[in-house]
Amino acid sequence: MTTTDKNIEGLQYLRGFAACAVVLDHAAAITSQPEYYGGTAHPFLLAGWVGVPIFFVISGFIITIVSLRSDLTPRLNVGDFFWRRFARIVPFLWVCIVAYVAISYFGTGNFDWLMTLRTVTLWPLGDLKPNVTWTLRVEFLFYILFALTVLSSRRGWWVMAAWVASPLLIAAVETWVPSVLTVIPEHARGLLRFATTIHNLEFAAGLLLGLLWLSRDRLPSTKGGIYTVLGMTVAVMTLVWLADYKSSPDLVQAFVLTAVSAAAVYAAITVSPSKGLTGRIGSILGDASYSIYLLHNLAILVVLEVMAKVGNPVPVVALVPFLFAASLVLGVLAHWYIEAPLVRFVRNLPSRHKHKAQLASAP
Repeated sequence: MTTTDKNIEGLQYLRGFAACAVVLDHAAAITSQPEYYGGTAHPFLLAGWVGVPIFFVISGFIITIVSLRSDLTPRLNVGDFFWRRFARIVPFLWVCIVAYVAISYFGTGNFDWLMTLRTVTLWPLGDLKPNVTWTLRVEFLFYILFALTVLSSRRGWWVMAAWVASPLLIAAVETWVPSVLTVIPEHARGLLRFATTIHNLEFAAGLLLGLLWLSRDRLPSTKGGIYTVLGMTVAVMTLVWLADYKSSPDLVQAFVLTAVSAAAVYAAITVSPSKGLTGRIGSILGDASYSIYLLHNLAILVVLEVMAKVGNPVPVVALVPFLFAASLVLGVLAHWYIEAPLVRFVRNLPSRHKHKAQLASAP
């Protein structure tokens, strides 16, 4: 998303910090595996998974404000919407999948073509590699429903509302009449759980924030810049750590996490931008957040494999910050030299095709 509105700059900060939180979580979790160090640097870092619900709220917000006008009529038709989403996400995703598969094959000699096919297509069932891509198939479900409901018909809002409420219905069925779900075939039950995930609530929170944004000329501005956004991110992680929340289908936790994630996003979209180096760093991390998210596990695993071969000479407390820094550097470089040029190229393909067609038909 590109905009000159100062409030959106805070959203870039939050995207970057959410990606950083996930990197810390995975760096701590992977190093704690028995084949590496067997212990984490600090359990607080494991709360970084909360970056994912923050991402989902951000996604709901962004899709709403770039797709709808203030009167809630569509800015984009369905075809343009899907093409923009495809260009933004899928080509670079495929590049990352190829990198993961190639390095994995080089290191282990194994190639799981079925898992690779599932990941390339973001198939809704089964394991994926890299495993962080599970969030993208949840994202694409939201995109599909948003396009086929909100962008297609005024009545589509009712379908979207039903989808948002579906986790509550499933929870009620599981509580009072669980036998109903047992008669559904296993694959159908898996698809049902995928479609009615608690993350629906997070997308809905972002959508509501987007509608609030569209309905007012300007939201109240808050001070603090990037430090306010950082403080909100740390506060959400602290809540998750102290309450010992897990990434689980518990509805109470889901509502709490949705609320605090939405609060972080609201702070981000109303905060004044920071100037100087701190603001620049925040913007860079936000721009590169997708690359950081997709590639950080690759950086972590490669470094850990090298450390394991030399006897793990670096203590885990010192290694985790290095893994964190390496992940950010790889993500930023990949964004600058691969992701951003690739997105621009793919998005411009229709206009290039149209230009060639005009030249071919010229007298």
